[in-house]
Amino acid sequence: MPNRDPLVYAHRRLIGEVFLLRSQVQDMMARRDLLVQQVKASARWELMKEWLEACGHWNRAEEYRRHLFLSGGINYQSGASPRLQPESVVGSRFWEEPSF
Repeated sequence: MPNRDPLVYAHRRLIGEVFLLRSQVQDMMARRDLLVQQVKASARWELMKEWLEACGHWNRAEEYRRHLFLSGGINYQSGASPRLQPESVVGSRFWEEPSF
């Protein structure tokens, strides 16, 4: 015979909600950390690009691949790079597409 005690039911429901909320918070924290890493990589990319443009020389293709690596834009299991628009990768007013 199933337990019909309303307190037991409420307790089980609340425990389930607590675990669901905990999981959602952990997911949000992981997404936040990933976004922070991507913003940092994009900022480094912009600063490096401005500095290298001032110097007058750099290997755009290699630096672009490095930027994708640092920002998580490459799927390492398949070894393939996603089809990203330059604006979605860097989101910059200074963007120039690499020539390779």
